Amino acid sequence: MLIGAGIMTLIAIMIIMKNTSGKTNIPEWENPTVFQINREKPRAHFFPFESERLAIKGDFRQSKFFETMNGTWKFHLSPTPDKRPKSFYKSDFDTSEWDDIRVPGHWELQGWSFPIYLDEEYPFLPDPPFVPHDYNTVGSYIRTFRIPSYWKGRDIIIRFSGVRSSFYLWINGQFIGYSQGSKTPAEFDITPHVHTGKNKVAVEVYRFSDGSYLEGQDTWRVSGLE
Repeated sequence: MLIGAGIMTLIAIMIIMKNTSGKTNIPEWENPTVFQINREKPRAHFFPFESERLAIKGDFRQSKFFETMNGTWKFHLSPTPDKRPKSFYKSDFDTSEWDDIRVPGHWELQGWSFPIYLDEEYPFLPDPPFVPHDYNTVGSYIRTFRIPSYWKGRDIIIRFSGVRSSFYLWINGQFIGYSQGSKTPAEFDITPHVHTGKNKVAVEVYRFSDGSYLEGQDTWRVSGLE
């Protein structure tokens, strides 16, 4: 599966960070020692085509073993992490009153919150590795997808080509993992958590994380599944 697409060169800068070793319950998006949970290791780009003919053409979108996740998702934006719907990933959660959002896309360009343009400054008062809890919108995304019967016996990988700035992932109510690095592809093996027929994916995206310090550059600050 493939979600979104995007390429950007990140310029890493040296930041003196506070010692967080004495603190407990630090969220992953403020913990400089955590960049991922259960994410697949980086790899060279390849796709397992079902025939030599398709492999020569090189268009993975034509393969029966590829399913795009681009399109319309259910969406809810929370003004702060504390006000996010904490149980939205559960299978019986009601999203009937949620809005629709286009993926790939940024929520600031689709009617939620606002984009920020900055050159040298950060969009918040720097206090690395921490980011403001009273000014950090959280986007909750939900959609369903179908697994065809002929995928049985194959490894099933979900791929996010870009998410800004960090996110958690659930499949069918089960926690799958975490990732940050806005323009770095993130892949997760969801084989044990899906079944033939309809499945549910839930993604929780944080506008700011400790990774935002390394991604501060002359650009628009926007968020979402890119």
